[in-house]
Amino acid sequence: MGWAVRCYSDLLPHLEQQYPERASLFRDPRTLSVQLSDLLRLVVVFQNGGGYADDDVEPYPFLNSNFVRFQDSELIVGWERKTAKEDAPIEDMLNKSLGQWQFFAKAGSPTLNATIWDVITNLEQLHRSETHDSDIRSQVIGVSGPSAFTKRVRKIRRAQKAQERRKTLQVNTTGVASLAQTTSGTAVSAWRGLMKSLFTDAVLDSSRSSANVTVLTIHAFGCGQGHSQSPPCEITNPRIWSKHWFQASWLGGQPVAIEKRQDDDDDDDDGEVPADSDVMADARVGMPQDPSRMPLMG
Repeated sequence: MGWAVRCYSDLLPHLEQQYPERASLFRDPRTLSVQLSDLLRLVVVFQNGGGYADDDVEPYPFLNSNFVRFQDSELIVGWERKTAKEDAPIEDMLNKSLGQWQFFAKAGSPTLNATIWDVITNLEQLHRSETHDSDIRSQVIGVSGPSAFTKRVRKIRRAQKAQERRKTLQVNTTGVASLAQTTSGTAVSAWRGLMKSLFTDAVLDSSRSSANVTVLTIHAFGCGQGHSQSPPCEITNPRIWSKHWFQASWLGGQPVAIEKRQDDDDDDDDGEVPADSDVMADARVGMPQDPSRMPLMG
């Protein structure tokens, strides 16, 4: 599979063309370049389909074959961090967060569209607030960055899982009446099967795909970190899609220090945290040469 790669170095024109009524927000001197970068990557992939990657993301040999497995998904994302931190909000970057440095989506993705408007709303609320924190991390992570992204994805996945369970309940309860017509031994076995399907996550497959949103483990995009059971970056590991070098140009180009933490045993589908992404001038967008496939970033 080949990819057409596009690089973006100018943040404003594309955003202003798509959202002309928000031009003053984008040009407000309080709006940071990294916030526009976070927003633009969502907008470009939402409109065109494809994938996004920071320019410090190195694709690994199994990226294409892994992508083919999930290419029917509306959105493909992966955990960056998933650790225990009692005093941090659930979507805080030091607790649980999805990586925003690489993701894939189909054009018109409802999840990306909702996230775009979350970011726009967050920026407007930030500018209306009486206090404007000078700390760049507080202005980015929860406003346009990984925490905002994670919050929206988790909300949609929870709704999707609830819908799947309701469907399972409806299907299985229609079979309860037929249990009475079976022999007693068969009825007991069938009833146990019904209870297992109703009260476990057996209806969810091992890819952690909920409806059309697929959330991958930290292996996919977050190898080489000192937390969250992140694996070493080995190009022979088929679970690894790419390696992120954590250059963090949005923080002045200082690589992010990888900190050892005690891993969280919580195995829910949502969690880990990214060090956020580089400005869009340091970003790449790509699409497969075969237009019948979902485009992806390279």
